[in-house]
Amino acid sequence: MINARLRKNLDLPLIALTYLVVAMGMLAIYSATHGTTGRFLQKQIFAVILGSVGMFVAAVADYSKVARFARAIYTINLALLSLVFAMARTTKGSQRWINLGMFQIQPSEFAKLFVIICLAAFLVHRIETIREPATLFGSFIYIVPPLILILMQPDLGTSLVLIAVWLGMTYIAGAKVQHLAMFVAAGALVFAGLWHFNLVIKPYQRNRIETLW
Repeated sequence: MINARLRKNLDLPLIALTYLVVAMGMLAIYSATHGTTGRFLQKQIFAVILGSVGMFVAAVADYSKVARFARAIYTINLALLSLVFAMARTTKGSQRWINLGMFQIQPSEFAKLFVIICLAAFLVHRIETIREPATLFGSFIYIVPPLILILMQPDLGTSLVLIAVWLGMTYIAGAKVQHLAMFVAAGALVFAGLWHFNLVIKPYQRNRIETLW
């Protein structure tokens, strides 16, 4: 049962808007795939049900207890991301999906949640020193291993998402804006160097970025 405190704190308009967007997405999938042989709509319905169950579990779970398992979660995250290179088939130059028979999993998607949990546990123990450059740098180094493994798949989009997560969480934790700005500037210089010398960035990734420009 959902206790009274949880019911009181539920953001019902946000939940309603979320499911409205989901419904619009499902309508678009039905419109685009109606009459085809693929079971795209059924897969999406299953994903929505699975996501709803996950959302409910996350809402009723005691997040402080989850933080106790941060080290184990961090290890599992690295193990899954490493397993991709041993088990995933290369599709269009990328290794991202692990085939488990009836369904496939993409470890980089789980990595987003795992990094949030682990980074939160890391920051909460260093909240008093987060305004110091050394602590901020340490928090970035903490996410570097999963970041590199995802970038090697290659999955530039998810890598950028993890960097955005790190920026947002460290800012909320109290990091100085000046320090974060320096990290962003340094990252922009590194990216420019990789772009100029054609390192790491794949041709199709360059095409996507150039199309946006």
